[in-house]
This record gives sequence, structure tokens and C-alpha cells, in this order.
Amino acid sequence: MNQTTSKYQLTKNERDALFFLVYLYMRIGKINEAKVILKSLKKACPDELRTGKYLAAIALENEDADAALAQLKPYLDRSEIKSLDAPLLLMQAKCLWMKGQEDESRQIISEYLIMTGENRCP
Repeated sequence: MNQTTSKYQLTKNERDALFFLVYLYMRIGKINEAKVILKSLKKACPDELRTGKYLAAIALENEDADAALAQLKPYLDRSEIKSLDAPLLLMQAKCLWMKGQEDESRQIISEYLIMTGENRCP
């Protein structure tokens, strides 16, 4: 048995409850507590997609653009980003802006607007 496999697997309801707790911790500013849960979830459920998204949000909250971009990379490197993941483009744009890459940031925002249908004429 390797380190990431355990006899007990978290159910979807258990994972949902933990992510709700992470969300609540983030809302009340208890970022370190949220991070502890997320790091544990990452080990226990490596295939859970939400973990990296929340870790990216925490890194962005801590103004660590490089760490946020590293967490976003697996979601944004796909050939096609799902519309559900469109907000991740805004996170990416903010990271790029923080790094002084304004032109790249604007391009990502344009992609976001196209994806969400906001870039249409009235």
C-alpha cells in the first residue's frame, strides 16, 4: 500500500462537507485552517479537482502569484477549458497583472469575456 492509498476513502458527501468548511474558513479569514484541510485533502484524495482551485485562491489571497499560477496550471493547460472553470481565467489574469504582465493579463480577460459571452455588441 503506498502513502496516498488508505483503507478508508472519503465519500462525496464527506468531501463536500470538508470543502464547505474550507469555504467558511476562507470567508472568516482563517486561511491557515483552510490550508491545513486542503493539504490533507490533497493527500487523501489526489484526484479531487477542487483542492487545487482553493489552494490557488489562497495563494492569490496571500499575493503569491507564482504559487497561484502553479496551482492553476493543471486546470488551464487543457486544450479546452469548461465554462465552469471560466473564473479561473480571472484568477490567472490577476496573477499575471501582479507579476507585471499587463498585456498577457488583458488577453486572458478577453478570453474570459468571449467564453462567458460578455464580449458581444448590444
